[in-house]
Amino acid sequence: MRRDKIGIATSLFKENGFDPLKTVEFALANRVSIIQLYLNKELEFDSTQLEALHALFEDNQLTMLVHSPYYLNKAVLDGHHTAALLKLFPIRQKRYVVVHYDENCSLQEALKTAEDLNRAGFSVALENYYQGRTEKDLLENINNYVTLVRVAAERKIDLVPVIDFPRLFIEHFSSYAPAFLTKLLLHGLSLSNREIILHLIDTKDVKLRREDWVPIGEGIIPYNEIFAALDEYKFTVLSAILEFEEVSLGEKSLGYFTE
Repeated sequence: MRRDKIGIATSLFKENGFDPLKTVEFALANRVSIIQLYLNKELEFDSTQLEALHALFEDNQLTMLVHSPYYLNKAVLDGHHTAALLKLFPIRQKRYVVVHYDENCSLQEALKTAEDLNRAGFSVALENYYQGRTEKDLLENINNYVTLVRVAAERKIDLVPVIDFPRLFIEHFSSYAPAFLTKLLLHGLSLSNREIILHLIDTKDVKLRREDWVPIGEGIIPYNEIFAALDEYKFTVLSAILEFEEVSLGEKSLGYFTE
């Protein structure tokens, strides 16, 4: 994967309150041009910082994605939240707003919410997310997620899948052949959508505890196999965001992509 597609998230500085300024400094020092900001309540209600970040991204020609704390349901359309999003994004960039898939939300409500977000000026970046823990729950979730992406494409709704691969490798799914499920998910998405955003971490244990996280390529997530599948299905990776919560893991993972 090309290095210029790799971005970092403000989660690298979680211990500093997801500090966006530290994240920008890190990005500039490491020649990274894509940053995913987390729009928590503190930032949402800080108009001064929203405007400062807008200017900072404009001045440094940085690409911004914003991760909302909401699921894809009508709650994300909260007026103050969308107003804060509009203040943040640089001019002339696609406004990708990352939201989690809500398996408890109906297909029609999710589509309506996505359309409303489009009308408000945002592109929906829909991240796979699993609340249920049984095999039945997981398979229904994957099927419904793929269906939502397909129907959105048919209706010309601006929605791109965001795939967090490690979610399929966590402990309570580990007996369900996660590598196969990952390919099943990618196959389903490829039938209607060839653009994709990735969220990346790696781990040495299926418990996925923060202390078990390791740089990309050193853990149990079969990234070489996954990246080969992305090529096989001819996906265009818009960006791949490192979502570690420790700076050193981000630095070492950038080295992996450089190599």
